[in-house]
Amino acid sequence: MVSVMNNEIDHLEAAMARYAAERPLYESYAAKLQILLTSLLEANEIRYQVVESRAKDLISFRDKINRPGKSYKDPLTELPDLCGARVIVYYSDDVTSVSEMIDREFLVLEKELSHQPDSFEVDRFGYLSVHSIVRLNNDRSNLSEWKFAESFKAEIQIRTVIQHAWSAVSHALQYKQETATPSKLRRRLFRIAGLFELADEEFVAIRDAKVSLTTAAVNAVTSGEKSIPITLETIKAFVQNNDYLEEIVEEAKSSGFEILEFDPDDVTYPEMIDISNKLGLQTISEIESIIKGDNTSLFASIIDKFGTRWSVSPDYLIFFILLREISSRYSIEELGEFGWGRERAKIILSGAKNAKTKS
Repeated sequence: MVSVMNNEIDHLEAAMARYAAERPLYESYAAKLQILLTSLLEANEIRYQVVESRAKDLISFRDKINRPGKSYKDPLTELPDLCGARVIVYYSDDVTSVSEMIDREFLVLEKELSHQPDSFEVDRFGYLSVHSIVRLNNDRSNLSEWKFAESFKAEIQIRTVIQHAWSAVSHALQYKQETATPSKLRRRLFRIAGLFELADEEFVAIRDAKVSLTTAAVNAVTSGEKSIPITLETIKAFVQNNDYLEEIVEEAKSSGFEILEFDPDDVTYPEMIDISNKLGLQTISEIESIIKGDNTSLFASIIDKFGTRWSVSPDYLIFFILLREISSRYSIEELGEFGWGRERAKIILSGAKNAKTKS
């Protein structure tokens, strides 16, 4: 018996020593895998909240191979998660998109789908996730920069922000397994998990509804319908598709502005809605009536206050025009609420007031 125990200890220590020596390679693999996953997500135009990776630490490695009921002849080749990565996305249908991307880009050895709604009984809930055990495919493993990891496995987890929160909290409660949860608490956890699942479904529905609203707004504006209410979708569609934009851009350029592409973060549209509300505007046609005409003096006044050329996207030009109409009643503090720094807010407000006085 003592001999058997000594052999087990020797085996454990040998495995620990070997992994300690090779762990820097797994750390390198984890770092490269994170960069690769990020690049693949962006190439496939899949929005994500975070991509993270790690190599299993030595303590976790020891606990894993020393777990009762487990026996590994060669832990470094048998354990599938010495390298792990996690992709957190915003919407539940993006979990499927990322999973399909993983299928195309890696050699998938195993896929765990038990954390999907279809796998639960009708009275059960849990966190939803896709876990894939992968290796590099032949095309990538043959590249010199990946050659060192051609035999390495990795576990890639894919879940939504909502489900990641559920997983983190449930793990913090130390109830990783349903059977370990006291029966009095199990129903309460099921109820919470059900709400998380419903939230994921509702976020997808809201996203799709927003896309429909945006499409309808663009169709209305491009077809000449301007007597539509001012909303985030309609004002964005109008700003990017109005008949006067090219003329406004040329006026700004002649005054010293450099014009960029439209701001992808859409930061100016809530400001435009705020100004429109304060002006009592209700329809897109009322905004159109304000931006018509010569705005050169406004842009020249802002540049004069700024003191040099200023690079802005076209949506900022529309914002400046609307601000001119309410400049006498708008404050630096109100601009600050939308993220403008005090000095920059002072410049554009002063320029807008000066232009309004001259008009």
